[in-house]
Amino acid sequence: MVEKFPFIASSVIRQSQSDHDAILIDLYGRKPKSHPYDARISFRYEECWAFEKDIKRIINKGWVKDENNYEIKIDNVRMSLGKWQRHKHWRMKKDICRLEENINKMIDSKSRGDNVKMLREYRRRLNYLYEWEERYWAQRSRAQWLKDGDRNTKYFHAKATRRLKKNSIEKINDENGNWIMESKEICKAARSYFWNLFRSNGNDITQLDLSYI
Repeated sequence: MVEKFPFIASSVIRQSQSDHDAILIDLYGRKPKSHPYDARISFRYEECWAFEKDIKRIINKGWVKDENNYEIKIDNVRMSLGKWQRHKHWRMKKDICRLEENINKMIDSKSRGDNVKMLREYRRRLNYLYEWEERYWAQRSRAQWLKDGDRNTKYFHAKATRRLKKNSIEKINDENGNWIMESKEICKAARSYFWNLFRSNGNDITQLDLSYI
């Protein structure tokens, strides 16, 4: 039952005339996707990148731009990887649907026996995409186990969805001691806090040995 309401939220309503407070349960809650997303706030290395042939080229492309500032170089790499990742994930879902459809048509075809090699190749490509998708969601779920041979994408997706809800921030206390509940204002307050916390003159770097990546 709880799985039908993954973003369920609860809050306490203070009762001035009673010692017992009321609990309000919102079965729908606020989906994290409806919150404004700022890629600068969260950027993580994806495990599935290690299996991509183009990843070193993408990193190098973002790093060698005409900037000597370390912080700007990192930001360039982040933007290059983020753009590539979004395109890769979108294309992956389309390729999975296309391959599944082609395999089903080929299996139902009367000339199936003439297409054994092609069918084998389609299945090989599909298995690769399944593995890529599974790594993608497994990392987000933080699940500690994975049964070999099983495709647990739906399980990992559900785990990631629940973790996304758990990690969402409903309100925050700003530097002036005021409670902020609007999503955009929460992002601004968090960004301002960490910007002031980690702000420095920065370091200049002119060369990086990419052979260690």
